[in-house]
Amino acid sequence: MEKKGKKKKKVNGKKNENENKNKNEIGKAMVKATAKKVTKEEENKEINKNLNQNERMEEDRERKGKGKGKGKEKEKEKEKEKEKEKDEGKEEGKGKSKEKVKGKVKEERERETKTRIKKVIKIGGSCLHDLASIKNAISLISREHERTAIVVSALKGVTDLLQHAYYLALGQSGDFRGVVASLKQRHESLALELVHPAIMPQLQLKFQSIFASLNSSLQKIFLSREALPGDRARILSQGERLSAHLLAASLESAGIKTRVYETDGIGLVASEVSGKVRVNLEKFDFNFTRIAEEIVVGRYLPIFTGFFGSDEQGNVILFGRNSSDYSAAVIARGFRAERLELYKDVPGIFSSDPSLVPEARLIPRLSREEASLLGFYGARIIHPDFWQPLEGLETEILIKSFSSPENQGTIITPTPSNEVENTRHKIAPEKHGLIKGLVLKDGLTVLKIEPQKSSDQSKLIKLQKILAEKDGKMIAFIPLINDFIFILSDISAESLALIADSVRENPIETYSIEKNLALIAAVGSGINQKSAVSSRILSVMTYEKITPRFFFAFSENPVILILVQSGEALRALRQLHARLITSRFSGNRDISDDHLFIS
Repeated sequence: MEKKGKKKKKVNGKKNENENKNKNEIGKAMVKATAKKVTKEEENKEINKNLNQNERMEEDRERKGKGKGKGKEKEKEKEKEKEKEKDEGKEEGKGKSKEKVKGKVKEERERETKTRIKKVIKIGGSCLHDLASIKNAISLISREHERTAIVVSALKGVTDLLQHAYYLALGQSGDFRGVVASLKQRHESLALELVHPAIMPQLQLKFQSIFASLNSSLQKIFLSREALPGDRARILSQGERLSAHLLAASLESAGIKTRVYETDGIGLVASEVSGKVRVNLEKFDFNFTRIAEEIVVGRYLPIFTGFFGSDEQGNVILFGRNSSDYSAAVIARGFRAERLELYKDVPGIFSSDPSLVPEARLIPRLSREEASLLGFYGARIIHPDFWQPLEGLETEILIKSFSSPENQGTIITPTPSNEVENTRHKIAPEKHGLIKGLVLKDGLTVLKIEPQKSSDQSKLIKLQKILAEKDGKMIAFIPLINDFIFILSDISAESLALIADSVRENPIETYSIEKNLALIAAVGSGINQKSAVSSRILSVMTYEKITPRFFFAFSENPVILILVQSGEALRALRQLHARLITSRFSGNRDISDDHLFIS
């Protein structure tokens, strides 16, 4: 029993042992399986982790790529913005540079406007005669607010004295020395009153040089008993040199910086043409450019001598007596001046000569054509050649009284006013029918020729040239339908004989010479377009029982010419002025000429 129990125990122990073994193996297997499972899970986790990391890295890369892309885009945008800003900056810079250029141009224009010579003032010799008159000139010039150039004549009477000294020397009279001594004393006395002691030595040196040259020229003539070409011109030009240097030193003493330009040394080249000395304007324009630029930079007051220039060889050449107006016109041309002021011993241009017609009135405004016609037919206010240098320029001319510069004077414009008020209406210049001035020229001769055939006309043109070169002056050459009229002044008996001989030689059958005639010229814009003006003149003449010898109205020029006997000329002039000019004024009240018309 015990053996069976022991067996059973043994069997049961083995069984338990096997079960335990199996359990252990199962446990181990389970552990292994669990371990494998855990390992797999861990592996999976690791894999997942790695995958996740890879994914995240990819995502990061993508994000970074995108970020970089965006960054690049932003950078590109920034670069674009910068480029845009640069472009805008450039444009702004261009705009600024353009503005700068415009600003510079504007500044240059303003500087040029401030520095260029806008006005030329000419002071005539009849104005400068004593201490008070020179002080008046200094005061007048000192009041100028814009840049100005001055043209000056010799002191009153000096040119006559120089000419007297010249003829004394030529006539072997030593009295020329006394004339020169008196001129020297006159200028030095004025200098002592006008010029500051610190400036006086410089002026004295200049005076010594001028008077040494003058004495030398006269002494040579005196000793040689003859004058060389150019001697007279050199002697007479010294008056303007003395006047210019005296005025300059006086202005320097008043605190105005000046410089004198003697006009035989500035390229003002002239030559004689048909008995008249004329400046070569083309050469002058070229030569004067450098001097004009020098003056603009110099910032001083330029003072020019009138009356003379130089020939091609540099010798002094005169423009003729009372020709400083012409000199001033040439200088105004050189500067392209806007205004030229002529100061004279008269208030301006009058409707007629006040010494002949006491009721003559100052004309406030004229066109250049009107003024030149008045001058051509006898008004002696402006030199007859004055207008030539101003052709093509818009320079306005003002003629004023030197003693009363505050007074109105006469303004001469390049063209008539475009429109003129007549009560409430505006009337064009060619329709004015307004006589502004009447000029009388006495002592004339009229040559009337009736050509036999048309071929004789060429011979008449030749005769015209002969007459123009003779001692007389041809006032007008008027070709009519059947005959030709020559109006001549200052004709000598010799010239009249020459005319008769020329006519006989041609041969021309019919001619007549009529002497002792006077010419009255009526001038005014539009009178050549209004037949009523001619009718009115003729009616006045008929009423006064004055028979015109000749009567000419021209379609091209605003002038009417009436030739009468010399004995009736003054009465005709006064009656025409009274009926056609004075009658346009009501009582003592002044009415502007621009409002008065012939109906």
